[in-house]
Amino acid sequence: MQGQIISHYKLLECIGQGGMGIVYKAEDIRLKRPVALKFLTPELLQSESEKRRFLQEARAAATLEHPNICTVHEIDEVGGQVFISLAYVEGETLKDKIEKGPLPSEEVVDIALQIAEGLREAHEKGIVHRDLKSANIMVTPRGQVKIMDFGLAQVDGKATVTSEGKSLGTPAYMSPEQIRRERVDHRSDIWSLGVVLYEMLTGALPFQGANEHEMMYAILMDDLPQPLPVPPQWAPIISRCLQKQAEKRYPSVEALLDDLQKLKKIQERKFEKRTRFFLATIAIILGVILATLFLLFHPFRGGTGTERIPVVVADVTNETDEAALNSLSGMLITALEPSR
Repeated sequence: MQGQIISHYKLLECIGQGGMGIVYKAEDIRLKRPVALKFLTPELLQSESEKRRFLQEARAAATLEHPNICTVHEIDEVGGQVFISLAYVEGETLKDKIEKGPLPSEEVVDIALQIAEGLREAHEKGIVHRDLKSANIMVTPRGQVKIMDFGLAQVDGKATVTSEGKSLGTPAYMSPEQIRRERVDHRSDIWSLGVVLYEMLTGALPFQGANEHEMMYAILMDDLPQPLPVPPQWAPIISRCLQKQAEKRYPSVEALLDDLQKLKKIQERKFEKRTRFFLATIAIILGVILATLFLLFHPFRGGTGTERIPVVVADVTNETDEAALNSLSGMLITALEPSR
């Protein structure tokens, strides 16, 4: 299909493919802007239920206008091809970022806040994503987060358009109630976000298995590793997100946002303390260097040549909670010997 013109779009390159659809980067010939076009796979196009599910994604996402949710421009059907036109997002998926290694806590809280803000918008409109995962989250070069792919979205608590009793979602991120094929609500998205938080901080998934069945069994039956291999301040947040019983999780994304914002403020205060500590240390070191240079090039006269010249330097206290900086806190220089 590359190079083909469909409606007022010119297909440029295939940029993604999943079990449900194929995504192309395209040019909107009328508006001269890049877009992403998502098509149903030829196999699913033959299924009326899958076609309805595909259109459900577009309609669900089209009702959402938020900086952290990918914008839907239009839905169209040309020559039997049903497609969704989406805003083209420059950047990389969160999954790709994580594959390079765990992310620093400061970056994780920024990304988490944006994901939660986007989910809050969806939940307020009665939309549950149901397939939130790192591969469905884009991060732009400027650090802006965009939630993608509302293909499994459930609107206003209505049942999915697919067959009754069929589990939907990506196993590693599915909540226990999804695996049990029960009706889900916004708390299922909170579980999935908890998995993403764990994944960002550790580079791994909290529940694992050799295959999908083992992974789903682990989600249903296994406890989280204790202690959690995450920074201590993150442990209570992730533990609450990943409670097996939905009623024990955060009652809403709003409540989760409150804890994330508190965590961000704590991190900002630590950063300010760390900055002040480093600046004070640098000032002391510079003072000692200047004093040493002064004594070297302006020797005292009339002394014995062995007397010590006292130089008082204030003690430095490490208030940053960073153990690696403790060795600097004992820096107290008491005297310097003058040049002869």
